[in-house]
Amino acid sequence: MMIIDIYHDLDMRAEDATTSEFYKEILETKNLGNIKSIVLYRFNENMLFTHHVSYLQSNSNHMVIETDNAYIYLTNVRCGYTGHGPYEALKVIQYSFPEWFEENSKSIEFAVFHYKTVIIEDQLGGVMLREGTHIFDSGNTVFDRDYMNLENPNFDVDLGNRTVRIFNPQYTNFLGTIRLIQNMRLKRMDYYIGNDSPLDNKYRFSHNPDNFNVTPEERYYTEGISGVNIALTGELFNVYILINSEDAMQVINTIYLHIFHQSLFQYDGQGRLKERSIIYSKKKFFNPHTNKPSAAIQGSREFKAKEVYHDLYKHKLGISYGMEIEDYDR
Repeated sequence: MMIIDIYHDLDMRAEDATTSEFYKEILETKNLGNIKSIVLYRFNENMLFTHHVSYLQSNSNHMVIETDNAYIYLTNVRCGYTGHGPYEALKVIQYSFPEWFEENSKSIEFAVFHYKTVIIEDQLGGVMLREGTHIFDSGNTVFDRDYMNLENPNFDVDLGNRTVRIFNPQYTNFLGTIRLIQNMRLKRMDYYIGNDSPLDNKYRFSHNPDNFNVTPEERYYTEGISGVNIALTGELFNVYILINSEDAMQVINTIYLHIFHQSLFQYDGQGRLKERSIIYSKKKFFNPHTNKPSAAIQGSREFKAKEVYHDLYKHKLGISYGMEIEDYDR
């Protein structure tokens, strides 16, 4: 197995050196081999969807250069606007592919200043640049938008631990949550309704009424939450969802229905919950007078693409998850 070297400019850059100067020195002094690709982010939360996150050292890394023998992670470089970060990124690109840069400098500058994810690859037909897809973005996200809005205070991304926590997604970015699930290589769903949730290592959201720095918007998004109600385990990262107690059953049921194509909770003609309809549940206790759980509902289910989509609906898996059944279940 070939050993890959990892370089982070935060560890190795001299105090008075810029990012591009550090990178130039690495090019000249290390055995990197051929440069295979460069990926540059405006919002590096999108690194969760790539194998680059495996060696990530800092939440400040926004550029990854992959060579035959190494990965190089750089800070103080970005794209999607005009400023110091993009200009440093242009120098890095120029040092990587000098002849190609000289011939295509205008189009490269446009991409770095306007694209939110820039991907440059050295292929058989030459060096190619394209705009990368992104899930995390910023802007006014409402129900008709399909990305996760980084400006909303109802979710948090922890790149180092490959974790996304979402608070009350039904309030603003439910479609973004669904898109996130479709891109995480989902393997398992755990759910819990009740007090003292054991999910996410018993993670608890702390409500501090004396914290005057909390905005009304933040209070709105975190209203009624405490522990984790949904834990989604993925090959790329994990997603934990916290929901207020009034909406927990409905949100869990909707996400479960999207993933497994069947309802977890079912109701009779009079709107009463059918207790026996709850499948894959370890324990379930109901108050017959309120038709609500009196103690806890807890369960889990593995996601197997062939079990959910089977051969008749193979094309739907490709639309939703971007790959065929056999590839997904490997």
